[in-house]
Amino acid sequence: MADKATAKILETFPFDKNQTVVMDFACGIGMISQRLVPHSKSIIGVDISSKSVEFYNERATKQGIPAEQMKGICADLTERGKAESDVFGGVEFDVIVCNAAYHHFDDINQMTKVLASYLKPGTGALIVTDILESPEAARALGSHGHVVAYTSGFNEELVRSAFADAGGLQDFSFKLAFQMDWHGADVGLFIAKGIRPSS
Repeated sequence: MADKATAKILETFPFDKNQTVVMDFACGIGMISQRLVPHSKSIIGVDISSKSVEFYNERATKQGIPAEQMKGICADLTERGKAESDVFGGVEFDVIVCNAAYHHFDDINQMTKVLASYLKPGTGALIVTDILESPEAARALGSHGHVVAYTSGFNEELVRSAFADAGGLQDFSFKLAFQMDWHGADVGLFIAKGIRPSS
């Protein structure tokens, strides 16, 4: 899955290994970061699981990837401004990617708004891949309701509303990325993109 998702992300945004600064949100152990690092100037992985972030950083160190190029931090970005300081030290991102995690968030509108606030004005892109709404998705996700907020996947209008209305993002796009087996069900994954306006 990570290979397919990364290929679609790279098709969706013009990465430049000398300039592109990336946030991999809900990064887990870094499956997407590992694949994007050759195409990026730097990547910051963000996750609420300290164990995942520890593994993320250990793996990067073992591979000889310097922390300035790829590092994970444990942070909850649910509401910007609640923390005592900006965990990114004022960095604005060229692209924020979030792979297969939106279905875990209680409020995708609030989460999108927060993520959009970390993008570079005028050019920064939010790219999300997750499960398309379908009966198969409902079967695959339904039994995970204790850890999954959106138990039937997402349709275009729901994601468009989060990106455009809540997040204030422009140039919205949404399309089928690929099909895959998810907990025994054949589900579609979408890729969505929005750009932060200049003002």
